[in-house]
Amino acid sequence: MLISNYTADVVNSYSEKVETMFYDNVSFFQMMKTIKEKSFDAVVVVKPSWQLALLFFFARIPIRVGTGYRLYSFLFNKKVYEHRRSGNKHELEYNLNLLSPFGVVPREKIFPKLIVDEVAKEKIQRLLQQKNISETDSLVVLHPGSGGSSRNWHWNNFGLLGKQIVELPNTKVLISGGAKEKELRSEERRVGKECR
Repeated sequence: MLISNYTADVVNSYSEKVETMFYDNVSFFQMMKTIKEKSFDAVVVVKPSWQLALLFFFARIPIRVGTGYRLYSFLFNKKVYEHRRSGNKHELEYNLNLLSPFGVVPREKIFPKLIVDEVAKEKIQRLLQQKNISETDSLVVLHPGSGGSSRNWHWNNFGLLGKQIVELPNTKVLISGGAKEKELRSEERRVGKECR
């Protein structure tokens, strides 16, 4: 997997099964050289960009699968025509559908699974205790923002949803985010106070 450091913690939990390469702070030409040396047969681009499409094209990967709806889609020789911006499916389903050119899209329902190490579990337990969330509470995590892969739901909708959720018995709402959601965060904090 070619990933950014931002997603390393998620992928590292599968490190025994997945080899990772990081594109942060690596020049285009150095990354292209590294990819050429690996002699990959195929690439599936789940988060497309001009730079990645060009990278895999110039690295001469024989099979390049990506979305068919971008200006640079001509750089992919296998295209999947789905718009993610409508958000009609889980991100996992959109990514799995990119495997359709290989005829290996699973027919059964697949649920996302996240492996969490013990250090992270302890950190999460401390955070939940600080927020007065007990083990008997049901916890709903709302994550405003999509990282650009689809349309963002308006922050007010998250607030209204949060208000409805906390009315359920023994249910708490936690709003998550990172640097990319920084612009939304101030609005979410205001709405979050109303949800408590």
